[in-house]
Amino acid sequence: MAGLNWLKDTVSKYSKAPKDGDETTDAAAFETGKVGMILDPGWQIGVITKDKPELKDKIGAFAVPSKNAGKDAPNFLGGSNLGISAASKNQDLALDWLKIAAGKTIQTQFANEGGVIPNSVDALSGVNRTDPLVGVFDKAAKTSKSTPASPNWANVESGTVLQDMLVSIFSGQSSVQDAAKKASDAITETLNKS
Repeated sequence: MAGLNWLKDTVSKYSKAPKDGDETTDAAAFETGKVGMILDPGWQIGVITKDKPELKDKIGAFAVPSKNAGKDAPNFLGGSNLGISAASKNQDLALDWLKIAAGKTIQTQFANEGGVIPNSVDALSGVNRTDPLVGVFDKAAKTSKSTPASPNWANVESGTVLQDMLVSIFSGQSSVQDAAKKASDAITETLNKS
């Protein structure tokens, strides 16, 4: 609740973006030069600098600060869901591949070569970042909370419940408390579907 209240306050004081905005357009908006800050994952830096290489040395990053001085706020650490198709003829092989892809060695390699945040803090121990901006996201990942370990999380992620909650809060349609409760109830229902 404290984080959502902070976000509402920040948006109401500093944002001129539409209150029903689409976060998938953040990078494009930032690239116009008319946006001073976006709250986004680290890989957006690569998207922005690929589209606008001239911004490479003009972008900074910081972890959202905690209400406790000198600490970072917990972040929502999301990511891709990996699964095995029920129709797969090679489920055992697919499971072996998933174990390798999710393991520390490959996750560290993904981080070092692809600039992504690995799936565990343990894998961060072998990461050698050459880009200090990406290192900010590694630091933030250490205080992050993962998405629920549920096969139904993809349904939450592909839906609009979180976006609807934020639009409701930013537009003043609902209080932070009411919007969060409504979103929590909808997420709980989705996660518990069989």
